[in-house]
Amino acid sequence: MLKAALIIILSFFSVIGVIECILSLLETVSTSRYRHIGGVALTVELSGEIENITFLLNTLLLQAERICYKNVRTRVVIRDCGLSETTYAEITAFCRENDNIMLEM
Repeated sequence: MLKAALIIILSFFSVIGVIECILSLLETVSTSRYRHIGGVALTVELSGEIENITFLLNTLLLQAERICYKNVRTRVVIRDCGLSETTYAEITAFCRENDNIMLEM
């Protein structure tokens, strides 16, 4: 009884190991053509008056940290599509403090 249970458990983990090896091989083959990627950008277009802009920018930075591809740094790019003056000033001040976020016109 114990021997049969042990064989079933080891067989289960062996199947999982084989599946993981196949998935790892498929990932390596499918992403090998993208080895020259220099950087990844999370681009967001903003316009108008935004009340909690610092909360939004911090959330975008956290999302950029979650996006990872072979240890390539992900940047946040904010596109100005008619931002109000106060929001633009807050974003500019935030960009000066964080080098991982950029504001472009």
